[in-house]
Amino acid sequence: TMNNLNEEPLIAGGKEPATLKYIVLRNITTQQLKQLDVQVLIGALSANEILDLIDDKNVRRFKGNEKKATGQTQQDILSTCQNTPELFSLLNGGITITGSACKVDNENKRIVIYNPSIINGSQTRGVLKVFRETSDINIELKTEFIVSPDQDLIDEIAVARNVQDKVQD
Repeated sequence: TMNNLNEEPLIAGGKEPATLKYIVLRNITTQQLKQLDVQVLIGALSANEILDLIDDKNVRRFKGNEKKATGQTQQDILSTCQNTPELFSLLNGGITITGSACKVDNENKRIVIYNPSIINGSQTRGVLKVFRETSDINIELKTEFIVSPDQDLIDEIAVARNVQDKVQD
C-alpha cells in the first residue's frame, strides 16, 4: 500500500527522490503532527541504503574525508563497525532524514522519500562509507524520517536537531 501521496510531488531543486529498502518501518505520527501536515516514521535500514543520500540541509556535514575516519567521533563509530557491528544500532544514535513527501510500499518494504536530506547523522553516514570501502558486513541503522512540505519547518528542525551541549568525559 502507498500512503501520503495521491500524485507525484514536484521535485524541488531537481533532486531525485530516494527509494530505500527497509528492514522495519513504523509510522509514529501523532494526531497533533498530522494536523501540522507532518509525518514521522522510524525504522531500521541496512546502512548501504543511505550511503549516497545528500546532506544539504545538515548544518554539520561530515568532518572527515571520504577515505579515512579522522576525528575521535569518527574513530569511535568506525571501531563499533569493525568490532561489534551487531550492536551498531544500539550504540549509535542513527540518522534523521527529512523530505517533502513520501510513499511507503509495505509489500516490497520500500520507502520513496522526495527531496531527501540527512539532517542528523552525517558523521555516521561518512564513517559507514569509509567502512564500506574495506568490508561488506551488513550494518543495521536506526533511521528517523520526518516528512513535511513546509520547507521552513524542515530548516528549523535541521538546526534544532544539531544544537548540542558539550558533555564532560
